[in-house]
Formats: sequence, C-alpha cells, structure tokens
Amino acid sequence: MYLIKNKLKEDTIAFGTFVSEVKNPNLGYVLAEAGFDHMILDNEHSDFSDAEITVMVAGARAADLGVMVRIPEISRGGVMKPLDSGADALLVPCVQTSDQVRQVVDWAMFPPLGHRGCHPRRASNKFQAMDVADYMKQANQGVMIFIQIETAEALVNLDEIASVPGVAGLYVGPVDMSIAMGIPGQIGDERVGQATQKVVDACKEHGLVPAKFIWDKNSAQEAKQMGVRLLTHTADLFMLAGAAARAVEEMKD
Repeated sequence: MYLIKNKLKEDTIAFGTFVSEVKNPNLGYVLAEAGFDHMILDNEHSDFSDAEITVMVAGARAADLGVMVRIPEISRGGVMKPLDSGADALLVPCVQTSDQVRQVVDWAMFPPLGHRGCHPRRASNKFQAMDVADYMKQANQGVMIFIQIETAEALVNLDEIASVPGVAGLYVGPVDMSIAMGIPGQIGDERVGQATQKVVDACKEHGLVPAKFIWDKNSAQEAKQMGVRLLTHTADLFMLAGAAARAVEEMKD
C-alpha cells in the first residue's frame, strides 16, 4: 500500500505517466514491466467513471504499481472516492488559493487532520478487518496530496499553498502555465522554467515533493537538475500514437 510514498522514501526519483484513454486494468502490468513506478489516472481530461477508477486502481495494485488520480474538480466525492478505491495519491488541478487546498485536505484526511468519511473496510486497506483508529492513522500517514501549480494566481499564492498541513507535493503543469503566461504551448520557454524553479524552491523550503510533467529526455534531465523528484512522462495516448507512427514508417521503409 501507498507505493508512491514508499518509492520516494527509498529513491530520489519516481517515474510515472498519465493514463486517460486506456481503460483496461491490465495496463498496470504493462507499465510496471516497462519500468514505471506509478501511473496517474487523468480524470480531469478524461471520463473515467467511479467504477472504472476502482477497476484501474485494483489493476495497478495487483501489478505492484503506484497509482495517483487527478480529480476532475474539488468536491467531497471527487476527493474521497478514489482514496476509498485504494489510490495512493491525489493530484488536484487548477488550484488558485490556500483555502481550496485546505478544503481538499479536510476531505482527504481523517481526524485530527481532516473530516474524511470513514468506512474501515474498503479496497484502500484490502478489505481487512482493522481497528478504526489504526486504519485512520495508516491512511493519514500514507496518502499523498499533490497540488497542481499552473496559473499566475497559484504562483502568487505559492508560499501559502505550500504551507497548508497535509500537502505532500506541488506539481507543475507546464501547458496551462504557458497559457497563463500568454505563450500557449511553449512549455520549453525560459519563463516556464523559471516558474518551475520557483515551485521546486518552495517545495524544498516546506519539505514537499516537487513534481512535473515532462515530454522527452531533455525535459527530464532539465527537471531532475532543478530538483524535481516525481516525473510524469506524457501519457498513454502519446506513447501509443508515437509507437503506431513509428511502426507505419518502419513498414514503409
């Protein structure tokens, strides 16, 4: 359980990818065999149902692959249900203020850290019969909440956001960040790099995990040199499309 947190304790870097199109739980085995540490189920830009999230999380856990869920919005059900399904972590998009972060933590954590509703026999603890207090303590220690920093307002409020108890990491969303800067799609621009470094520095100051979306070897090396510890390489769709295009070219040659 809580494989992402355990990986970051054991190693400097964790490697993952987004999953938005492939809804087969066996994908967990494929990604684990490829060497990924975790996957992020992208329910912001995809249309996973609660049942599909549960199945995909179960597949990842069976493959010993960590799993994070990017929630579609800040709501009680959106926060709580993926955790009850056994997700290691949440990625919260489009955050602007520390008040939003406090609300997420309140719904994601059990007392005394928050007010998450408790069902002590769920997939999150493999349906084991556990003492309720022990289950709550284990969950509070294991769950990771990553806040996505992708707007100008979030950068302004960065220190306040990073200061909220219960936050485990900050995640740089370079595409939306570039849009907010008026340079849409220019994710390799120096200004996006400067914003990333600001987020990494805030993480170091507050003892959080810096995380970032990357798209190739150069962007990965640059992120690691900055101090990013959780890297997300593109997504299932990008990798499938790229491999398909290469296969066609190989058949043509």
